Amino acid sequence: MLGNIDIIVPADLAVECDGTGILGNFENATRHPVETMPEAPILQIVGSAVLGNISLTSLPPAYLQEQVDEIRARLSKG
Repeated sequence: MLGNIDIIVPADLAVECDGTGILGNFENATRHPVETMPEAPILQIVGSAVLGNISLTSLPPAYLQEQVDEIRARLSKG
């Protein structure tokens, strides 16, 4: 409500969205990658966007792992 949510997922993750936008919207929220394995998990997003947006961004899994590793390194030093 009154804000935006940016969801970042690996490019090979299937996503299903069930929600509504009230003076807001869901962007790129439902997608099924071509190379998804039949037993692969599916991220389900359920909710409403009121005066805000929910957007989905896909990044390569290797890039996401690099980011996680960098964050963990920073946290372990601090």
